[in-house]
Amino acid sequence: MPGGAVQATDTFNSYRLTYRDAAHQGSRTTAWIGLTAKIRDAVIALEPGGTSSQKDDLGLVPLLHVAGQCRRRVAGTAAWTPT
Repeated sequence: MPGGAVQATDTFNSYRLTYRDAAHQGSRTTAWIGLTAKIRDAVIALEPGGTSSQKDDLGLVPLLHVAGQCRRRVAGTAAWTPT
């Protein structure tokens, strides 16, 4: 129905699992490298009038994980996919 109210609901959940191993261990510095698997779960629902529509999406995103320590610990995860 044009001009009618639309009820919209969205849910975006994500989960991460990381494996890393020491790539360098010195007397003052340490560096780790590994992989992170990000699992994303999304649901979008629209209810215009008396009808409804829902779209589900579940996906896996591979990420490169790097971390380092030199007095303070610094960690980061970067998106990377092979082409």
